[in-house]
Amino acid sequence: MNHNKISVSQFFICMFLCNVFLVFGCFNTMGETNSFFFNMLTLVAGVILLIVSCIPSYLLYKKTGKTTTEISSEHSVGMSLIIKLYYLICFVIFTSVITSKFAVFLKDSINHEALPLAVIFAFLLIAAFGSYKGMQALFRTAIIIFAFAIISFAFVFFGLIDKLDFSNIFSYSQPLNVNLSNSMQMLLLSLIPIMSYVVFSDSLKGNHKLGIFYNSLAIFLLFLAVSFFTICVLGNYTLFLEYPFFTLSKLSNISMLRGGDGFVFATLTAVTFLLVYLFFVSGSKTIDKTHSKTFSIGFFIACFILSAVMTYVTFVYDFITNTLFLSILLIIGLFVLPLFAYSIEKIRRV
Repeated sequence: MNHNKISVSQFFICMFLCNVFLVFGCFNTMGETNSFFFNMLTLVAGVILLIVSCIPSYLLYKKTGKTTTEISSEHSVGMSLIIKLYYLICFVIFTSVITSKFAVFLKDSINHEALPLAVIFAFLLIAAFGSYKGMQALFRTAIIIFAFAIISFAFVFFGLIDKLDFSNIFSYSQPLNVNLSNSMQMLLLSLIPIMSYVVFSDSLKGNHKLGIFYNSLAIFLLFLAVSFFTICVLGNYTLFLEYPFFTLSKLSNISMLRGGDGFVFATLTAVTFLLVYLFFVSGSKTIDKTHSKTFSIGFFIACFILSAVMTYVTFVYDFITNTLFLSILLIIGLFVLPLFAYSIEKIRRV
């Protein structure tokens, strides 16, 4: 058994959980439209986009057994430095966005006395320690969180069955341009964790294609269920809430248990940590320093500074999470650089 590899199912379970946070967790983009049918169309487009975004890295791995960063290292020291630095910067940005957003969510919706910097520091510190332990610990953690997440969301869904109002499905109060804007944001957010596939593709054992397909299908079904329940229970009220799904969880109850918000908050906290942890390990693997204390400390400092700035300086957060900026980051990372590496390897073999 190769202890330097993890299974495809382990990796994509981690990807699935990371999307739980990004799309209807603290960002809650799915809840910002009350058009169920528009959400369905968005999800279909999302599944297609998720699959397509994996193709360049999958082809590269299939033909060479290597990642984009590995091929660049073999070709040129300068090129390798630029490409690795690009992915490293992306992982720092994504980590900072996530920790900043979660800290604000915690302060706004859970505890108004919470100190955002303390929350950010704690998340990053634990993730830094985890990255020093390597990727095996990361994906074992994902399996544990996955089991808890299923229980958490099952509680919410089963606790809301008696509150469903199917007439809300046919409500279309949101203007088309707003729907389109929210949908684009959701699609971009759902692609962020997939950036890790670029550096992990050579470390996965098993059928990549099936993993990609089942991951996309699972995301589709879960988001469809969340959209359905959120709209059926809250209707147009979703348009006036910053975190509709979290509000929805407060209405859920089963027998003596009242309110599922505690379960959901615990799940969101766990998957937020998992996502931050994933980016730490992805950054380590990018520069081949998986067990380096120096890297973990440096990555921690960079993320803490940027997270703090984004939390307290609004225009910096708005710029980094801007649709155009995120689109450019993802297009270059998921398509341009892997295809560039694939072309280099193709030319070298001619």
